[in-house]
Amino acid sequence: MRGKILVLVIMAMVLPLAGVSCGGGGGGGGGLSFEDLAGTWFGVMVDFNFDAHTYQLTMDSSGHMTDFYMDEISLPAVSGTAFKESGRTFSFLMNNGIEGGFITDESGTHLAFLNEIFLRGVMEKGATELPPFSTTDYIGTWNGYSVWLDADLEVINEGSTVINIDSVYHVMGTGLVGALAGSIEAFLDPAHGVAWGTDDADSVYFELALSVDRTFMATIACLVSLDIEITDCEFGAYTEE
Repeated sequence: MRGKILVLVIMAMVLPLAGVSCGGGGGGGGGLSFEDLAGTWFGVMVDFNFDAHTYQLTMDSSGHMTDFYMDEISLPAVSGTAFKESGRTFSFLMNNGIEGGFITDESGTHLAFLNEIFLRGVMEKGATELPPFSTTDYIGTWNGYSVWLDADLEVINEGSTVINIDSVYHVMGTGLVGALAGSIEAFLDPAHGVAWGTDDADSVYFELALSVDRTFMATIACLVSLDIEITDCEFGAYTEE
């Protein structure tokens, strides 16, 4: 598949994802510090094969990330370092050279992340296990902020966005590239709180992943094509009204 990708990573209200390319020094004043984020984070990671996994890491007060687990299996060779970019926006560099970024909510309790090989997910500080998710957890109006990224994960556009999901799972959204109208079609992985759907024209695939406390969603929506490229990506962060 080849073409543009529309990606909306949904979580609580955030500041713009600015300068997400990694390895830069922790710029941006105000907002949250690494002391606010220090702790154990747990949630769901979706890989490039669209398989969902539980995911856990520990972040210290300097932004160092260690003690990674995937599906409860320790990953002792994996580590990384996060860098402050703006108020609640951070980049990270893993010890294998993979770069990415994440955005937190205002309280520093949730974050959504994406890296350059399309591992993406949602995490919650202090959570320890996934709950029993329900289809009704997705229903509501979600307000947030989106950014459009280039191949280097640099922001090329940003703005406010809205997603509405009704009781029959119709999805209506406004993004940086216009309106999205579609439906949730199935639960890709109910045990991990991941669902998927398409727009009414069957041209956009979107994916929704819930946080442990169900107050925040991470999604990815891709224009159906022959390849998934990191270019032309819209990411966002939302909280339910």
